[in-house]
Amino acid sequence: MDSEKFLKICIRSLKENPETKKVRNKIDLIVVATNNAISNITNMKRIVEKFIKEKRYKSRLIKKKLEVCLNHYQDGYEWLTSGLNYLKEQDRDMASPDLGMANREVVDCGERFKKGEINPFKKENDEVLYVMTFIPCTISEMADCETSVTGC
Repeated sequence: MDSEKFLKICIRSLKENPETKKVRNKIDLIVVATNNAISNITNMKRIVEKFIKEKRYKSRLIKKKLEVCLNHYQDGYEWLTSGLNYLKEQDRDMASPDLGMANREVVDCGERFKKGEINPFKKENDEVLYVMTFIPCTISEMADCETSVTGC
């Protein structure tokens, strides 16, 4: 995904969230983005669980891979929740690695499917969920204007 498309999704997702209007600082913004990511990863888990339960997969191999993805999504959820807890304590340094790990879990799911294998949730995983979990991590890693040597 190119950076312009990522930025558009990022801005749209934050603008659509009414909690963004209450943001007073960078940590508040990361909290909003993290809650957004938690909502998206929870929704994705439900969709994949339903897909598996209804036996809509084409092969047992795809089913197995989707089950592994569910584990990745659960781990991602736990990383996001951990990061959110650190953010609530105003500890961005501890939150950032956890937020990054959540994004890594989404990437790991996408990498389960080799070229030519049909991932029924490729678009949702690679475009939506990847971006939603990457937003809080990216904002968290951005330099603060006040403390940046180069300024903003």
